[in-house]
Amino acid sequence: QEGLLTAEAGGVAGAAPPVFACGVVGMIEFDFRVYGEPAPKGSMKAFMRKGAIRPIVTHDNKRTKPWQIEVQWAAREHCRERIDGPVAVSLVFFVRRPKMSAKKATATPRSTKKPDIDKLARLVLDALKGYAYADDAQVAQLTVQKFYETDDERPGVHVRVCALRH
Repeated sequence: QEGLLTAEAGGVAGAAPPVFACGVVGMIEFDFRVYGEPAPKGSMKAFMRKGAIRPIVTHDNKRTKPWQIEVQWAAREHCRERIDGPVAVSLVFFVRRPKMSAKKATATPRSTKKPDIDKLARLVLDALKGYAYADDAQVAQLTVQKFYETDDERPGVHVRVCALRH
């Protein structure tokens, strides 16, 4: 099966597209994009309001919750049923290029700046829970890549989830 980026992104220059073969006839597969600025799932912070009995727990990044809701909406729309058993997930993130490197036409297509790739993935995996699979502990194979946006790819994430054979 062709690489994930070949048709969709026109092949990002200098980047090897991930080979992610789901292609087993009859296996469940979801493949969709979510557009917007990817936000990391950072740490939680807790604080006490005066007179409160319990602490209020919230994300330390105000962009986290809106991005998670966007991913959940897309998952709800594209994931026809929950996968039981092990799954493979491929996430290809496209983030904004920093202003300094926007002027460099030959700059690397792979993002080496924040947000951290593991925190980006953690948010998406958590957002898919309940839609693509029951629990993110079912993820037995994970491929994650992070690129700068291009003329062909605006910021967001390309998500592919496949059932694996038991």
